[in-house]
Amino acid sequence: MDGGHIKDHLWFSIRPDSEVWHERPVFWFEIAPEGYSYGLGVYSPNPRQMERFRRQVDEHPAEILKLAESFEAQERFMLEGDEYARKKGNPPAPLDKWYNRKSINFYCDRGLAAPFYSGELVGEVAEGYHMLLPYYRYFTKLADMIE
Repeated sequence: MDGGHIKDHLWFSIRPDSEVWHERPVFWFEIAPEGYSYGLGVYSPNPRQMERFRRQVDEHPAEILKLAESFEAQERFMLEGDEYARKKGNPPAPLDKWYNRKSINFYCDRGLAAPFYSGELVGEVAEGYHMLLPYYRYFTKLADMIE
């Protein structure tokens, strides 16, 4: 062996072919020894994007409030992302979980259950991505406003 690392996680992503893809939303899928996960992430938005996001929340909260309430009502995906050490504001729930993040990731973690070993996996992931499409569109629109 050449001393290289053994890779135990395999990632796939659906993203634009761009130098700044990490600033835009990306659908992803991961296989690991303990299971699989998939979702949508905005991993490295530039500070202007998140500032624009907070301004949109403050000035036009209806669209993101609808998305946040819809997200709260579902049970498949979780919300994560690095948070600012110093809060940027205190919006009401459920927007408080979104507002003070440096990045946003919607993810679903699964163990190596039956769908992984059958054709059901494709349907599950496609359905999940379909659920996340409104969030993809929202964050893409924000990224487009900055460019």
